[in-house]
Amino acid sequence: MLSPMFQECLIDIYRGEQEGEAIFDTILKKAADDKQRYVLGSLLQFETEGKARLRPLLSQLGISAAEDDKAKAEAASLADSMGHLSWNDQFTTMAKGIESTFLAKYRELATLVNEEEDAEAFALAKFMGDHEEAVMLACANLAAGSADPIAPVVNMLQFPLVKPAGYGAGPVWDQA
Repeated sequence: MLSPMFQECLIDIYRGEQEGEAIFDTILKKAADDKQRYVLGSLLQFETEGKARLRPLLSQLGISAAEDDKAKAEAASLADSMGHLSWNDQFTTMAKGIESTFLAKYRELATLVNEEEDAEAFALAKFMGDHEEAVMLACANLAAGSADPIAPVVNMLQFPLVKPAGYGAGPVWDQA
């Protein structure tokens, strides 16, 4: 049986996926062009897929998969509060926030179960740590203006979005 600590951490991570979804959805609504819509849509898709991967285990454990409306509203408000920042500064803030707040929690999940105890739960826990690291790397890449900044996310998507024309043209991802 998976420990109560594992289950609490799993709930926190599920909430984190909802918060990430709310943040990227809020910013997506203000996207300036097709490239920004692709980037933000891909990040939103990744958070949605994270939630979808977690739900079967939540169900198996008898844990509700209901959305946390308060957490989502707080995350959307946080995203709105960053609206005055430049594109790069928004992603710098997000990368730092993920690194300082979320990444350790996501990585912790894999320390609370071992492969012999529950191979599927362990694989999911490891994936979720890798998932959060990919989001952090993509945000850091976006902040730095790297070429193909969201490759860490897109490479893990089950259902990737279609890249817009001109994406990746020029020396920096957003130069056409």
